[in-house]
Amino acid sequence: MYKEYHKCWYKMIVAKRDLENSQAIIDGILLELTKTASQLKDVTTSGSHLSDKMSSLISAKIDGEEIIKYQRVLYEHRKNIVDQKLEDLKSSKDLDDIIYHLKFISKFKTREVARVISYSREYTYELISKIRDQIKQIEKEIDDELRQKK
Repeated sequence: MYKEYHKCWYKMIVAKRDLENSQAIIDGILLELTKTASQLKDVTTSGSHLSDKMSSLISAKIDGEEIIKYQRVLYEHRKNIVDQKLEDLKSSKDLDDIIYHLKFISKFKTREVARVISYSREYTYELISKIRDQIKQIEKEIDDELRQKK
């Protein structure tokens, strides 16, 4: 169960990062539009290269806003899925799920996790290490998958 949750959670984080990057691009376009508009005020001749630049910046802004709209929908959808998976994870009786929830979601220290699950700290470290390896593998697979799509 924790593998499914982590996969959904990581995809949500990637969607949030993409949304924030797109918003930063739009902010840059708006800044450039402002500069170009102030330069355009100073130019009295029509047919200037600045008006072409304004047109392309406005077009890029409109395209970017459309992308942001879809990225926001994707992020919200993935966030809802993560919330559902978290509820399933909390109710799971599987030892790995319990450890994952305690260590990676609730941020318990290893000795606290060991106390809750009634295992030695050393064995708990081994279990956490195994889970951490699985997490890294999941993130690597998702990153590779996203790179192939681009």
